[in-house]
Amino acid sequence: MKQSVKIFLCLSLAFAGCSSSSTKSEQAVNNQPPLDKESFDSIVEKNNYVPERKNVVATTGSEQWISNAYTVNVYTQNDKKIYSIYLTNGKSQITINYSGPEKAGVVNTGDMLQAAYRESDQAIFPCQNGLIEFTTFDMENKKMSGRFKLYCTMLKDGSKKNFDEAVFTELSWN
Repeated sequence: MKQSVKIFLCLSLAFAGCSSSSTKSEQAVNNQPPLDKESFDSIVEKNNYVPERKNVVATTGSEQWISNAYTVNVYTQNDKKIYSIYLTNGKSQITINYSGPEKAGVVNTGDMLQAAYRESDQAIFPCQNGLIEFTTFDMENKKMSGRFKLYCTMLKDGSKKNFDEAVFTELSWN
């Protein structure tokens, strides 16, 4: 469990592969640049984000959060296939790691669904509660659509960032 949490944090915060050494993964998190325009463009290029597509619209309180880029990475760990979904609006990021059934359905946060929200000032909000519902999980065309709700709390000060309703359409992967 400790290893999976470490891997999740590395994936959601460092945008890159992790080493099994905790020192290297801590350095990757601590050295992460703020998401200004220049670093955002670099992240888009490095991670093959699909830019200029508003595939995710979320409401957080009275505000809308609209992604302008995303990427879906698929990898296998301990014989488990994991879909890492990175969403950004250029100022903040939502990371969702999903390892449940590859079909339409609902999954609550837990072993098969982990998520985090990160602001441009590096504030990290792990999401302890929430769900993801896939309305489409098209393995042939490699596209997924659905919605999610995430309730996230910053560990440092307890402030909250909740995504009450989010819709994603045709997120694709290679």
